[in-house]
Amino acid sequence: MAQKNNIRSIRFSDELAELIDRQAGDTFTAKFETLITRCVWELPKKEEQLADIQRRIDQERERLFNLQEATKELRQLEQDIQSAQRCFAIVEQRAKAIAEAAEQDVTQSSSPAQLETRHDCVTKGRKRNASKKL
Repeated sequence: MAQKNNIRSIRFSDELAELIDRQAGDTFTAKFETLITRCVWELPKKEEQLADIQRRIDQERERLFNLQEATKELRQLEQDIQSAQRCFAIVEQRAKAIAEAAEQDVTQSSSPAQLETRHDCVTKGRKRNASKKL
C-alpha cells in the first residue's frame, strides 16, 4: 500500500462509525479507505446501471402501453364485426321475408303456365348468381 503522509483527525456520528465498521478491512483506516474508494469508483458505475435499467423500464412501459392500445383497437374491431354480422342477419331475414311475400303474391295472381315460366327465370338467375360467387 502507498505511504500515508496525511494525518487528520475527524469527528463523525455513531451511525457513520457503524457504516465504516461494516466495510472490508482489518483496521479503521483500511475500512475507511474501502468506503471512500467504493463511493468514488463503484457508485458512478452503479448509477449508470440504474439509469440504464430505468431506460429499459421506460421502454417496456411504452411497449406495454402500445400493446394495450392495440388490444383495445382489436376489441373494438371485434365488436364492430359482431355488430355488422347482426345487421347482415337482419337484412338477410328481411330479404327472405320480402322474397317469400313476393313469391306468394305471384302464385296468387298468376296462371300455372306463367308460374312455371317465372320459376324457370328465378332458378336460372339463382344459378347465375351462385356461379358468380365461385
